Amino acid sequence: MNWKKIGLFLSLAFSISWLSAAVIYHSGMTYGSGISLFIVACFYMPAPALSAFIVQKYIYKELFEPFGWIWKGINWKWIIGTILISIFFILGTMAVVALAGNTLSISSFGTLDFSEDAIIQKLVEIVTLADPNLPIDIESELETMAFAIGAIPLLAVTFLSGIFAAFTINLPFMFGEEFGWRGLLLKETQQLGFIKSNLPIGFIWESLRISIKYFFIEVVRERKLYDSC
Repeated sequence: MNWKKIGLFLSLAFSISWLSAAVIYHSGMTYGSGISLFIVACFYMPAPALSAFIVQKYIYKELFEPFGWIWKGINWKWIIGTILISIFFILGTMAVVALAGNTLSISSFGTLDFSEDAIIQKLVEIVTLADPNLPIDIESELETMAFAIGAIPLLAVTFLSGIFAAFTINLPFMFGEEFGWRGLLLKETQQLGFIKSNLPIGFIWESLRISIKYFFIEVVRERKLYDSC
């Protein structure tokens, strides 16, 4: 196992991501602004992939094939299986909430409510969280939309659009992490065995996110303090 290579990769990944978060926070950028999202999307999220690319291509001058960078002979059954398993977990989670929350009334599980009013309220919360100063009455607009479409079809459209976004818009950003963690780092540590390899990777993965989570928490805290004044 090449500890030097692993160390170089982690050093670069943490440097790029934490520096990006520091720039966003200490420059006073507005949370959710275009420039902050640009930094997160182009530097923070792809940091593991950028680090893996630099280490593998330019420092060690090796190929990417060991990381799964192979376009020929793709086994589609694993891709389809992954999608089906993901859908199964989503539906399974909803079933557990429905049983424990709706049927058994265990408050800690919450409840499922697919009524039109509940869906509109949730959409209003999401939209106003993104931009609390919208010039239009978003609740009235959503009520009109939901009445025209119907609550369940609206929920289905939202679900399908989320899946579409995952395979299109979000794919480059997800790849930015996967190529680093499940590419270079997994390949370099897999001789340790499944548990000894994956547990440290998960811990390191989450540690890298601490910086941006700290930024989000501080922004929310400062906003609440500002609003209370």
